[in-house]
Amino acid sequence: MKQAIDYLRKVFNDKLNVQPVSQREMDAMPLYIGAMYTLWETFLADVRTYLAEPIGNELSTPSQLKKHQEIIVGKAGCPVVFVLGRIESYNRNRLIQQKIDFITADKQIFMPSLLIRFKEYFSPIVSKRRKIQPAAQCLLLFHLQKQNLSGLGFRKIAEFFPYSYLTITRAVDNLLEAGLCEIEGTKEKTIFFNTNKAGLWQNALNLLANPVKRSVFINEDLPEHLAVKTNINALAHFTLLNNEPKSFLAIWEKNFRELHKEGRIKMFSQYDGEFVVEQWSYDPVILSDKGFVDPLSLYLIYRDDTYERVNYEINQMIKGIQWFEV
Repeated sequence: MKQAIDYLRKVFNDKLNVQPVSQREMDAMPLYIGAMYTLWETFLADVRTYLAEPIGNELSTPSQLKKHQEIIVGKAGCPVVFVLGRIESYNRNRLIQQKIDFITADKQIFMPSLLIRFKEYFSPIVSKRRKIQPAAQCLLLFHLQKQNLSGLGFRKIAEFFPYSYLTITRAVDNLLEAGLCEIEGTKEKTIFFNTNKAGLWQNALNLLANPVKRSVFINEDLPEHLAVKTNINALAHFTLLNNEPKSFLAIWEKNFRELHKEGRIKMFSQYDGEFVVEQWSYDPVILSDKGFVDPLSLYLIYRDDTYERVNYEINQMIKGIQWFEV
């Protein structure tokens, strides 16, 4: 708790007087809340706030924390912030999706109740260099993982993707502007990659973006030909990280909108549901590997993750890739 208090003082630039919640207020709480959490009272940005520190090492699930949050807020009449240790990225994402206020040991803070969101206190400098377009990224990752596109004409390349010839042309032009390829020909244009795949990946890395636009919860299973497994399900497939029962699926945002418009997805939520669905900026099925998202896109999702185990495993995954030039 001292570490969390010191961090909050630094964030809010305040002395931050923190006191245990009074016995009278504790008596108003259900007994199991008092058994599961140590509650502290403070003021953050002039807002009376409870800090809830779990007792013991076992962390409640995000849905349980959501229920506990509602109970404590209902009794206290003020926001509650959970003070947590280091948590894995997928659990942190679920806390954010359910709008649960929390602070973690690795200096991450999320407080929607106070309209304050800090991802990390020491944020990395974000490059201002322009990212390549989603279709261009999809084309590049296809070349790196599925089929060598070097030497192929634009019309032939368009056969592999759900994009128009015009979109393919713009995607290749985008790669050309980024210095990642060359174009030959006038009427029938052809793309050439003069760098080997390992070198091309390194050259493109700073220009590639996380493909996930947003994540939602749904209760309907998605058609197998439109969605593939992602998140911790994919991490467990490609690395030594443990899986969990929750199903995480990735789908092209265009296909998600169409399914919702057709009524095949009746409703979706930011809080809870049977499936967690990532809506991607390009179609993950094109790059999929045995029903899972491709490893390079998975790396792009988690490369900035601050959880050391995840960071280590995804880098081992990349090191294990065989950059076949066929």
